Amino acid sequence: MVIEIPEFGRCCFCMPLRRGIATYGYMNIVWSTLMLLMLIHYNPYLEFAYLYLNLLSYIGWEASIALYSVDIVVSFCLVIGTHLKNVKLLKAYVCYVVLTLLALFTFNLVQSFKIINFFFVISSLTGLFISLCIHVYILILVWSLIRKIETATAEDGYQNQLHQFVNLEDGENIVIEKDSTTIPVET
Repeated sequence: MVIEIPEFGRCCFCMPLRRGIATYGYMNIVWSTLMLLMLIHYNPYLEFAYLYLNLLSYIGWEASIALYSVDIVVSFCLVIGTHLKNVKLLKAYVCYVVLTLLALFTFNLVQSFKIINFFFVISSLTGLFISLCIHVYILILVWSLIRKIETATAEDGYQNQLHQFVNLEDGENIVIEKDSTTIPVET
């Protein structure tokens, strides 16, 4: 059975793919750092539900700090892999996110059957669904970038996306289009 994963050329329909993935990586680093600082600031012996990606359980202070620390390191791998076009780092990020999402999804479903409060279960499963959608979208973006990097050839290099746009000033400039490059010719 063959499953075809869609490929995206832009992030959020407006940003270039690499810049969008790097932006997401930077935002994830900032968010994880803020959550890590909040966790370190609070007293670990207080009763406080430490959430990691909408995790439903009291997983503990130390486990939350460890998970956010690993998340920061993996987000740095995403940013570095995106900037350097390093496929190994990008694939490591994909593997980490897939395994983390599978574990959290399974754990959340098991915990939701143990909880009696119906509204808490609905809100937690809604948050889990939104989180899964965002992470699946990011995974598809990263996979599209990996495929784009792997299939790129030396001839691709820089492509002028506006090669059909021609700026003629009083008819003086004649432009010849050739293989996605624009060459001005003086007459």
